[in-house]
Amino acid sequence: MERELIDRRRWPWKSRKNFNGLSTGSADSASSPAPVKLFDEQEVARILQDQVRTADDQLVEALQAAEAKYSQREKALNLKIAAGNEKLTSALAEITIKDNLVKQHIKVAEEAVVGWEKAETEAAEYKAELEDTLQKRRETEEHAKHLDGALKELMQQLHCGREEHEKQLHQTIVKKTRDFDKVRLEMEAKLAEASKSLSDNRTHMIELKAENEAINHALQDRSRMIAELNDIRAHVESEIKILRVRFDGLEKENFDLKYKLHTVTKELEIRSAELEYGKKASDVMSRHHADSLKKIARLEDECNRLRMMVRKKLPNPAAIVRMKQELDSLAKEAGESATPRHRRRQSMLRSQSGGVEFLPIHELVVVDEAQDLQEANAERIANMDEETRMLKEALAKRNDELQSARLMCARTASRLTAVEDELEALKAASAESVYISRENSISKETPSVSSSSSSSSLPVSESISKRVPWRDGVPKLDPSKNSVEMEPFAHSRSYSEPRLGFKSFVHELAVENSSGISPQQQHIADLEKALAANYRDFQAANRTCEELRAQLSSTEKQFAALQARNAANEQSVIVLQDRLDKLLESQVTAEKYQTNSADAASPEASISQFQMEFATTAKCVIQATEALVRALEIHNVSAAEAEGAFAFEPIVMPIHWKESKLDSSMSSSSLAANKLQERESDVHSVLSFMSKLSSNLTCIAELSTLVIKDLRKDSEAVRLCLDSANAQIFQLQEITGKSQEDRVASEIQVEVELNRISDLERMVSQLQTEKAEALRQVSDVVTQLREAKEKVDALSDQLKEAEVLIASLRLQTDHQKQEDELIEEELLELSSSHPGLAKMCAADAEMNGLHSKLASLEVELLGERRRHHDFIAKLEDLQQQIHRCPESLFQ
Repeated sequence: MERELIDRRRWPWKSRKNFNGLSTGSADSASSPAPVKLFDEQEVARILQDQVRTADDQLVEALQAAEAKYSQREKALNLKIAAGNEKLTSALAEITIKDNLVKQHIKVAEEAVVGWEKAETEAAEYKAELEDTLQKRRETEEHAKHLDGALKELMQQLHCGREEHEKQLHQTIVKKTRDFDKVRLEMEAKLAEASKSLSDNRTHMIELKAENEAINHALQDRSRMIAELNDIRAHVESEIKILRVRFDGLEKENFDLKYKLHTVTKELEIRSAELEYGKKASDVMSRHHADSLKKIARLEDECNRLRMMVRKKLPNPAAIVRMKQELDSLAKEAGESATPRHRRRQSMLRSQSGGVEFLPIHELVVVDEAQDLQEANAERIANMDEETRMLKEALAKRNDELQSARLMCARTASRLTAVEDELEALKAASAESVYISRENSISKETPSVSSSSSSSSLPVSESISKRVPWRDGVPKLDPSKNSVEMEPFAHSRSYSEPRLGFKSFVHELAVENSSGISPQQQHIADLEKALAANYRDFQAANRTCEELRAQLSSTEKQFAALQARNAANEQSVIVLQDRLDKLLESQVTAEKYQTNSADAASPEASISQFQMEFATTAKCVIQATEALVRALEIHNVSAAEAEGAFAFEPIVMPIHWKESKLDSSMSSSSLAANKLQERESDVHSVLSFMSKLSSNLTCIAELSTLVIKDLRKDSEAVRLCLDSANAQIFQLQEITGKSQEDRVASEIQVEVELNRISDLERMVSQLQTEKAEALRQVSDVVTQLREAKEKVDALSDQLKEAEVLIASLRLQTDHQKQEDELIEEELLELSSSHPGLAKMCAADAEMNGLHSKLASLEVELLGERRRHHDFIAKLEDLQQQIHRCPESLFQ
C-alpha cells in the first residue's frame, strides 16, 4: 500500500515534467507573441511544485518516523503481552497441581481470563488508535494526492479543456469503484474468517465450562466423602467411649461378684468348721451321755442298796456326811458346770436332812439337768432376742439407706436419660445430612456400614434402657460398640461359667434350689446366674468385635473407593490443564492473527472506517475547493478556519457566491459530503458526490486564473494541516504512554493474583496433611481392633480357667451338701431327744438368716453406691460429650 501511494504520489510529477515539455513546445509555437507571461506562469508552477514536493517529503519522513516508532512500541507491547501470557500459563500450570481447590483456582483463572480480555481490549484500543493515526496519515496522503491531482487537472484544464478532464475523472471513478469492490471482498473474506474463529473459540469455551462443572461436581463428591469419614470417625469414637464406660461398669460388677464369691466361700468354710465342731461336740456329748447313763445305773443300784440299808436302820450323821461326799464326787464327775446344781442339791439335802423322804438319785439328776437347760435356754433366748432386736434395728437402718440410695439412683438415671436424649438429638441433627448422602453414595458398596449407621442412629436413651437392665444390677454389652476397652479384664481374675455343659449345670442348681437347700447354696446359685450373665456379655462382646471387623472392612473398601475417586479427579485435573494450555495457545495464535490482520477486527468497523476515510477525504476536497473559491473574494483566511477544515463537523456554507452556478454547486457538494460523513453513503451517493465535485471543478476551472495567485495561501493551509496532524500524533503518543502505564498496572495485578495462588498452594498442603492424619487415624483404629481381638482371646482363656474352677467349686459344694445333710440328720435326732435343742437350732437358723440377709443388704448397698458413682461418672462424661458436640458442629 505504501509503495502504491508513493508511486501515485510520484506519478503526477513525472507526467508533469513531460507535460511541461509539451506545454513549453506548444507555447513556443503557438504563443510566441507573449513569452514573458508564459515564463512567469512556468516559474510560478515550478516554485509551487518545489514547495509541494518538499512538503510531501517532509510529511512522508514524519509519517515514516512515526510509523517506525509505533512499530517499535507495538513490538514492545507484543513482548509484554507474550511475557504476560507466559506468566499466565505458568500460573495455570501451578493451579492444576491443586486438586482440592480447583474451584477457587478456576475462579482465579476466570479472573485472569477477564484480565487477559481487558488486556486484549486495551491492545485492540491501541491498535484502533494506531489505525486512526495510519488513517490520518492516509488522509493526509490522500489530501496531498488530491491536491496534486487537482493541480494537474487544473493545468490540464488550462491547456486541454473540459473533455479530457471529464474522461480522466470517469476513469478515476471506475478505478475507485473497482478498488472499493476489491476492498469490500477482502473485508467480507476477513469477516468470514473472524466469525469462524469466533465460533471455534466459543465452542472451545463451552467445552471448558462443561469440564469445569464436572470437576466441581467431583470436588463436591470428594468433600462429601471426607465429611462422611469424619462423621464415621466421630461416631466410632463416641461408641468407644460409651463402651469404655460400660466395660468399667462390668469390671466393677465382676469385682462385686468376686467379692460375693469370696464372702460365700469364707462363710462356707466357717459353716463347715462350725459343723465339724458341732459334730465333735455331739460325739463328746453322746460319750458323756453314755458315761452318765452308766453312772446313773450304778448310782441307782447303790441307791437301792442304800435304801435297803436305810430301811433296815436309820443312818447316823457320819453316814449322811459320807453320802453327801459321794454325791458331790458323782456330781463333779458328771460335769464341772453344775455349781448351782450342787447348791440346790445341798439345799435339798439340808431340807431333807430334817427327816424328809429321799427321792431317787436319777430323778434328782434329771430335775437338775432340766432346770439347768431351762436357765441356759432362757439366757440364750434373752440374748437372741437382744441380738434380733439389734439386727432388726440395723436392718431397718440399712433398708432406709438402701431406699435413699435407690431414690438417688432413680434420679440419676432420669437425669442420665434426659442428658442422653439431648445428646442423641444433637447427634441426629448433626448426622442427618451425612446419613442421607451416605445412603445415596455408599449403599451399593458397603451395605453393612449403612445398616450399622442406621442402627446406631437410634436414640441413646432407648439403647441404654434396652441394653442396661439397671434393676438386675448387671450391665450388658452393646453389640454395636467396639471391644477395645476390655483391657481391665485381662489384668484381673474373672470367674465365668464353662462354655460346654453350663446349661445342665444351671438346671441342676435350679433343681437343688427347688428341692430346698440352704441360703448359702441359694447365694451360690445367684452367683452362678450372674456369671452366666457375664458369659453372655462376653459372647456379645465377641459379636461386637466381629461386627467391628466387618465395619473396618467396609471402611477400608470405602477408603479404596475414595482413593480411586481421588485418582480420577487428578486425571481430570491433568486433562483440564492440557485443555487450558491448548486454549492459551489458541489465544496466542488468534492474537498473532489479529496483529497480522489488524484491518479484519470486525467487518462493520472496517466498512465504517472506509466510509469515514472517504467522507473525510471528500470533506477535505470540499474545504480545498472552498478555499480556492474563497480566494476570489476573501484574501485573508485565518489559521482557525484552516484548522477547522479537518474538524469532523458537518459542512455549512457561511457565504454565498456571486455566481449562482458556483453557489449551487458548492452547496450541493457540501450536502453530498455531509451525507458521506453521516455514514449513509453507498455507490450512488459517491457517484453523485463525484459528479457534483466535477461540476464544482468546472466552475473552479473558469476561475483558475485567479486561483493560481492564491496557491501560496493553500500551501500555508496544507502546512497548518500538517501541523495539526503532528499535534494529533503527539496526542496519540501520550495516549500510548497512558496505555503502557495501564499495562504495567495490569501486570502488577497479575503478580498479585500469582501471590494468591501461592496462598492457595499452602491451603492445599494443609489439606493434604489433614488427609494423612485421617489415614493415620484409620490405621490406629485397625491396630486397636487387632488388640481388642487379642484381648478377647485372653478373656476366652480366662473363661476356660473359670470353668475349671467352677467345676471344682461344684464338687466341693456337692461334698459340703452331703456333709450338711448328715449334720442335719444328727441335729434332728438330737432335737427329737431334746426339745430345747430344737428351739435353739431354730433360733440359730433364724439368726443365720438374719446375718445372711444383713450381709446381702450390705453388699447390695455397696453395689448401689458403686452404681451411683458410676452413674455420676457417666453423667459427667455425657455432659462433656454434649459440650464437645456443638464445638464439633461449629468446626
